[in-house]
Formats: sequence, structure tokens, C-alpha cells
Amino acid sequence: MDSGIFTDADQHNQLTDLQGGTTSEYYHLTESQHEWVENEVLYKESVSSETIASGAIIMDEGAHFAALTGEGDTTDTLTYIQLGSGNAPIGYEITLKGKASLSYTITISNGTYLHLQGDFLMNNQYDTITLISIGSGHFIEKARASNG
Repeated sequence: MDSGIFTDADQHNQLTDLQGGTTSEYYHLTESQHEWVENEVLYKESVSSETIASGAIIMDEGAHFAALTGEGDTTDTLTYIQLGSGNAPIGYEITLKGKASLSYTITISNGTYLHLQGDFLMNNQYDTITLISIGSGHFIEKARASNG
């Protein structure tokens, strides 16, 4: 292949001084650089822990990720999300997941404020749902993953 920039000799795994790691490892970052990117860029905002109270959670302003627990013994339902002391701005994205110790079912309820494909049952730490604010306390579903 000759695109005018690269030739057949410029294969990805043979680019000098870009691999990082050790011999035979063809990465563009060293392990420590990769960890820095993962911790400081991809997951800079830690997952906050939120407890559902009266069907709602109040996430810290600026938070985008929340691990949920409920106030009930076996089930709880989320119907409303507040960001700080007000509503999330239009386009604000949040991802909710079950807390690692989740031993009951949380229902993310399709309704007045959460506009979903249907109710979402979250019963383990690997279940996630991503929502986008459309203003005035309303969110629409972007994606969900039922992984347990």
C-alpha cells in the first residue's frame, strides 16, 4: 500500500519509538502512561454513591456517574434525578449503575421525568443505563446494558 504518506514498510507494529512497554509489545503508551490516561482522563470523575430516597436521587453538581443503592429492603424505584440544587442542563449525560454490593432490584421507572424505552430493572453492579437531560428535570434514555 502506498498512500503517499505510508509505504508497505511502515507497518503499525514496526514504527520505531512509539511502542512503549517492552520488546514485542506494540502499544503507543507505556503501562504507567496508560494508567494515567485511564485514571485522569477516562475516569477522572469518580463514581458517586447515591441512595434513592422517595423515588429520587440528588447527584453532586458536575457528577456524571452514580452507583445506586435503595432505601428499601428488597426493591426500590427511581423516578426523578436532580443535579445539585437544580435541574441538569440540556444535553447533560449521566450513567447509573448498581452498587457493587447490590443485593436487590432497583427499577429505573419510565414515567413523568424519565422517558425510557420501558422500565429498567437493575439487579447487579454490571447493569447500567445512560440518560441525557432534555431540560426541566426530564431525561431521555441513550443506552442500557443488562449484564447480569
